[in-house]
Amino acid sequence: MSSRARKKAKMKKVPGNALEYCGTPPAEEKLSQRLINCAMPLMDESYSFEELEKLVMFAITAWNGAVTPGIDLDGFIRDLDREFEVMRTDQRREVERILRFYYQRKLELYPDDQRVVVDQTISRSGDGLHLQVVSASGR
Repeated sequence: MSSRARKKAKMKKVPGNALEYCGTPPAEEKLSQRLINCAMPLMDESYSFEELEKLVMFAITAWNGAVTPGIDLDGFIRDLDREFEVMRTDQRREVERILRFYYQRKLELYPDDQRVVVDQTISRSGDGLHLQVVSASGR
C-alpha cells in the first residue's frame, strides 16, 4: 500500500465535507483539522452552514481559552459571561454547555497543543464548510 493510500485509509468522511482522523493523527496535523475534530460531536448533517459555522467558532473560542495561561475552565466561562448578557437565560446556558464541552474536549484530545488561533476564515465548501486558521505558538 502506498503512503498516500495509507494516509487516506486513516481518514473518514464526516458531515459537512470534513475529514476526521481515525487512529493516531500525524505529528504535524493542521490546527484547522484539530478544531473540526473537536467540534464534530455536536455537529449534525442536517445543520445549516450558519449553524455549523457557529459551532466551529465556539470550538475556536474554547480552544483559545484552554491554551490561555493562568485561566481555568470556570475563569474562562466567567470572563465570557459579560458577552452573554444580551442573551436569554436558556441561550446563555446552552452556549456555556457547548463551550464547556469544547474546552474539555480540547484538553482531552490535544493536551500538548498550545497553538493559539489568531485569525480564521470559514467558507462554504460544496455542501459543507472549509476552515482555514492562522495560529501562533502559545505559552
